[in-house]
Amino acid sequence: MHSLSFSKESLNLFDVENFVEDICERFNIQNQFRGNIIIALSEMIDLLEGLGAKGQLSFVKDNEYFKYVFLIESITEDLHSVFEINPDQFSLDTDYGKGIFSIMALCDDLFIDEDNASISLVFQNKNEIELSNHRKEFLTKYLGKVNESYQKTNA
Repeated sequence: MHSLSFSKESLNLFDVENFVEDICERFNIQNQFRGNIIIALSEMIDLLEGLGAKGQLSFVKDNEYFKYVFLIESITEDLHSVFEINPDQFSLDTDYGKGIFSIMALCDDLFIDEDNASISLVFQNKNEIELSNHRKEFLTKYLGKVNESYQKTNA
């Protein structure tokens, strides 16, 4: 298993790029995924570091997917609350809102495991049409939650 440590201001984009490039080369992961992975991981690290978290980023590969798992050590926030849709926080005019949107738009699935203090970003290893349909469905579901939250707040 490949891993990378992170803590407040310990990583920069160059470290994340090298980590992803090394994994993509070793496991022959198509170029089309690299940009999405690098941006999603960088946004997640920025978000977690902003919350004062530190931990380990690991890579897991399966035939159907590849997954980046953030094992989080010191965090005071409830992990689910980080991704809850709060209209005051979720705005594409804020770094927080842009980061959450980018993460949700670029990965295919996101799993939070409170018991193990981990967040997993999953990228499907499928053909482009299947992948596009899956991402569209995932993002539509997420944006639907954002819309519902705004409607409740403005009612």
